Amino acid sequence: MPTSLPDTILLCLARDFRSVEVTTGTHESRVNEEAPSLTAALYVVMNLLMQHPERAGDKRELQISDAGLMRAFQIYQVGLEREIVTRITGLSASTSSDDLAEEMLRCADEGRG
Repeated sequence: MPTSLPDTILLCLARDFRSVEVTTGTHESRVNEEAPSLTAALYVVMNLLMQHPERAGDKRELQISDAGLMRAFQIYQVGLEREIVTRITGLSASTSSDDLAEEMLRCADEGRG
């Protein structure tokens, strides 16, 4: 979770997740640019979802809708950015790591069906 990451990794992941956000946009100036790799963001989110202790089902398999996956990306990105702001300002956020993990897990649950 973001609170346990060292500064360098936190910033690298925040950049990777921001790249996901940028590539899902429709800004015309990005048409000819090479798309950044989504590998790190995808790995982090899927690993957190698969390893969540309260997730039911086979721990080796996860089914999630595209919308659920994008929502999980957004939730984790917000967690990363809040942690950066917390470290800069010294003011902690009211959302805990457990709350963040639970909200991400709900994205996977919504993708079933």
